[in-house]
This record gives sequence, C-alpha cells and structure tokens, in this order.
Amino acid sequence: MELAAVAFSQLLDDYKNRVKDKFDKYPFSFNSSVSGSIFFSTSSDSDLASDVESFASEVKSAFSDVDDCISELQDTLEIISIGIDYRKYMKFYLLTPNVSKENRTHMQPQKVYKDYNIYYPSNKSKYTSTKEDAQFCIDFIIESSIILQEFNTTGVRRVTNSPSFRLGMK
Repeated sequence: MELAAVAFSQLLDDYKNRVKDKFDKYPFSFNSSVSGSIFFSTSSDSDLASDVESFASEVKSAFSDVDDCISELQDTLEIISIGIDYRKYMKFYLLTPNVSKENRTHMQPQKVYKDYNIYYPSNKSKYTSTKEDAQFCIDFIIESSIILQEFNTTGVRRVTNSPSFRLGMK
C-alpha cells in the first residue's frame, strides 16, 4: 500500500507541475504556515523567560496542529476541485499510509521512498489490507490519472480581460 500512496502523490505532483509550467502558478498553492511566523522574545529574568518559552512552545504546538488541519482542508479542496471522486479518495486515504514530500507534521516519517516521507498514523497500523483493497487502490490511481489527463493543459489558453477580447476582436 505504500507504493500505491507514493504513486498517487507522484501523479498529483506531476499534474501540479504541468499546470505550473503552463500557467506559471497552481491554483491550490497556499504556501503559508501559521506556526512558522511565531516568534517570542525572552526577557533576562530567568523565571519570566522560562514561562515565556513554555508558553511559546505550547502556542507553536497549537499552531502546528492548525497548520496540519488547514493542510488537510487544502488537500480536500484540491481533490474535489480536480474532479476526483472524494468518496473513493477517502477510502484510498484510509487504506494507505500518509505520504508527503514535506514534513507536514511533528512526527518523524517511518519510511522514506525516493523524495516521499511515509507516515503510519496509529489508527492505520491495526488494519491488514486485503487483495480487494489493493485492487481498489490500483483502480483508483488509474481512474485518477484518466481524470487528470482529461484536463489537457496544452489546449487551454489564458483568457484576457482586454476590450478587444470582450468584443471578439483580435
């Protein structure tokens, strides 16, 4: 199931890169981290400094959790907007380990395959996959690749808002 998760991530990454190459941006790049922008200055008073550091650590941990939640919402929005069946995606997601190129959580990856970090949340480690589960994952990846190919970026032109475009002139 690890390779299925990595294959799907590679499929999405390839799609994102094709869209970025064609349009110079990808509509689902949010690129902001809440927790990375937090900075606390400490005082020379050792008790106060200790309290501030403890508070800062708690705040950073909370914002890290918020970052993870926002990241999951962005992933969901992306899957739905691309046109991939979300119910099938959720089944795929539940059957496979979490895969990411970035360290998106405060956990260390259990494995690394190529550039992808593989995480096994505790709830996924208890389930033993069946042959039918593996076939479902393969079929899901094939269906998803077809959906991503249907939006052929080479045939799409940028729309401008110039007056000549609105009037149908060149």
